[in-house]
Amino acid sequence: MTDIANLQLEQQQQSSSSSSSASRVFANWVQNQILLPPSSHRELFRKHANARFEFASPIGKVTHPCRAGTRYRKFAFSSKDYEKTITIASVVSEKKSLAVNDNIRTIVDGPVMGMTGGGTDVTFPDGRYLICRLPPENSIGGTVLLQHPTLGCMPVRFSRTLTGNPPVNFPA
Repeated sequence: MTDIANLQLEQQQQSSSSSSSASRVFANWVQNQILLPPSSHRELFRKHANARFEFASPIGKVTHPCRAGTRYRKFAFSSKDYEKTITIASVVSEKKSLAVNDNIRTIVDGPVMGMTGGGTDVTFPDGRYLICRLPPENSIGGTVLLQHPTLGCMPVRFSRTLTGNPPVNFPA
């Protein structure tokens, strides 16, 4: 029986019409509730929310980039790329391809420059560099820091005008 049903049963058994009797029954019920071990609303919520799948499901599955309904982001690097390797490679003229773990993410106008803070920028030549910091907000223009071989971790520009996380760009 539920607590409410127990309360109603007690009220019926004590068929006294006095309000003091009803007050006593309610007071007893409250006291019994206080004596029960505490329960967690969070535990109850978690038990009933986000049920686990008992079988394989296509929900949340990564899709092939060329399939209909595939989602894309507009920026080249995400916070998941932290401490991965970026490869800078010349494509045509000053254009540079930027790849993470050998997967090309975008093509920028170049050159890739490290900003030292003293007004002198340092060129990052073609090669492999560690991504030592990314913006937590995952957006275009967010600060990207690469590990320079001799000068350490520094913010970079991926062209003369583009500072921070570049947009995805694959020109024809």
